[in-house]
Amino acid sequence: MTFEEWMRSRNWTESTIRKYDGAMRGALTEWAIEAGLSDGPLTSIFDVGSFREISSRLVQLPVFLARNKRGHSMYGAALRRYINFLEESVSDGAGGHAGADDLSRNPSDEERTVGRIEEAVIEEGREYPEGAQSYRLHRHIERSGALPGQAKARRLVQTGRLDCDVCGFNFSAAYGELGADYIEAHHTVPVSSMAGQAITRIEDVALVCANCHRMLHRGDHLLTVQELRSIINAHRASEQASPSSPPCA
Repeated sequence: MTFEEWMRSRNWTESTIRKYDGAMRGALTEWAIEAGLSDGPLTSIFDVGSFREISSRLVQLPVFLARNKRGHSMYGAALRRYINFLEESVSDGAGGHAGADDLSRNPSDEERTVGRIEEAVIEEGREYPEGAQSYRLHRHIERSGALPGQAKARRLVQTGRLDCDVCGFNFSAAYGELGADYIEAHHTVPVSSMAGQAITRIEDVALVCANCHRMLHRGDHLLTVQELRSIINAHRASEQASPSSPPCA
């Protein structure tokens, strides 16, 4: 059962389901990837302990605190709902019944309780400070900080430019001095697939713009550079073939 199906089984409104599922697949996933907490969609994580560890770090990010406050604690509530979903999945898999709190079973209480749910998520983060910190350090060690710089340097020597490997966007051409020498490094081998220490080569790093970097991680699986390039080319061809399509900005 997926997260979306789990929410629907509780007879929650479609707008609520879209809100929480969209938050998990969209902003929360993007923030987690940007902070180095995850390599892909948060909804692809099915281990309760791992997700608690990630969420405890995620709720401390400045972007989360700011956006969650503006969103009336909606992002914190989405994290708590997903934890409830994972807890129930574990219980059901063991032959028992759900272990989620009663608030999750009562849609009428949903909007009134998001503040308390968010407080619970933050308390979980404070409860496991050492585990959360060691997890972040572990991932940082596996992702060599020197590798992206070496990949950029080699590309500059080869072509003199830092174009996106997917769409060809160039930050320097678009933003001038502000965008000079800027490009994001995308690891084509996800850290989740590594068993212990592994050797990563410069050839395993793609240089991509921020938009393409997010799209590579946005689906249910990590897209390859070639797959995303094909998606863009197919979409462009479709737009050009449609006489009613508005011109690109």
